[in-house]
Amino acid sequence: MKKVGRFFSFVINLTSLTIISIFTQSCGAPRAEPTGSYASASVGTRPPYAANQVLLNAASSRQINISWADNSSDETGFKIERALSNAGPAMLGTSPGTFAAVATVQANTTTFSDTTVVAGTYYYYRIYAVNLIGSSAPTIVANIHTPAAAVVAPTAPSGLSAVAAAATIINVSWLDNSVNETSFSLERSSDNGANFTLIASITANTSSYQDINLLEQKAYIYRVKALNDAGASASTANVTATTLAAGNTASYAYLNTNIFVPNCVKCHGSGTMAAGVNLSTYNGVRAALVAGAANSSKIYTEVNTGKMPPAGPLSALQITAIRNWIDAGALNN
Repeated sequence: MKKVGRFFSFVINLTSLTIISIFTQSCGAPRAEPTGSYASASVGTRPPYAANQVLLNAASSRQINISWADNSSDETGFKIERALSNAGPAMLGTSPGTFAAVATVQANTTTFSDTTVVAGTYYYYRIYAVNLIGSSAPTIVANIHTPAAAVVAPTAPSGLSAVAAAATIINVSWLDNSVNETSFSLERSSDNGANFTLIASITANTSSYQDINLLEQKAYIYRVKALNDAGASASTANVTATTLAAGNTASYAYLNTNIFVPNCVKCHGSGTMAAGVNLSTYNGVRAALVAGAANSSKIYTEVNTGKMPPAGPLSALQITAIRNWIDAGALNN
C-alpha cells in the first residue's frame, strides 16, 4: 500500500516477534490507516483507527481530567484503562502496574473525568477505540501524579445572592473566598428552612449556578459551602428568592437575563460603559432611568424608537416589559 506524507517506525517485540507500525502525521494530514490483518478492510469490517494525543490534568487530588483525539468515524465508544504505581512515573524507570478498565464512553466522546483517584499517587492511562468488530491499538500510555490532599478546609464563601429570573428559574451567585477548594456544595430548602437538600456539586473556582425547573411563585432558600479533602467550610448565610408568576416580564431579573445581558452589556458593561452607561448591574440600570416614568427614561426611549440595541430592535413584548417595569418603580425584583 502506498503511503504519502507519512513517517513510520517499527518497534520489534523480541518475545513474540510481532511488528507494530506506528504512524504520525502533521496537523491537517489524513488519518493514519491501521496496519495488520485488517489494513485494507472497509469500514464496518475492521476495528476503528486508534486514538492519540492523550492529555491528563489533575483537577484536584480526587479528579483527573482526560482528553484525546478521535481518529475514527466508525467507533461505538472508547475504553479507558488505568494502572497505578506509587513508586513513580515510567519515565524514571518504574513501570505501571496492571491495567484495568475505568470506563467506556460513547462514540465521538473525547473527554472523561476520573473521580475515583486518590491523593499523592501516580496514575497511568491508555485508551482504545472500540466497535462491534473489536478494539484499536491502545494509545501511548500517559501518566500523571495527583496532588497531595489538602490539610486545611477551605474558607467559606460569602455574599450569596439568589434572584428569580422567571417562573421556574432562580440565579444563584456567591463570592469564592478560598484558594484550595475542590468543589462547592449548593443546598436548597423548599419548606422554609426546615430541611435542606443538596442540589448541585459545583466545580472549583465557580461562583454561580442557575436553578431551573422550579415551581411558580414559590419561595426557595439557598446556602453554599466550599469543600476539599480536609473537609467543608462553614455555610454561607441563607438567602431566599421567590420565583415569578408565569408570564411576568416586568421584573429586573427577567429583563437582565433576557434583554440587558444578551443585548446591552457588550457595549454598556462595567469595562466599556459606552456613553457612560453601565447596564451590567441593577444600580447601573437604575442610574439610566427615571423610576415611575418610562417616557422620561432614555433606556426606554432608545429601545422604543429602535435606536438600540445596534444589532436590531427589541420585540414589542420586550419593549413593553421595560416600560411596565420602569413605570412600576424599577424595583430590584
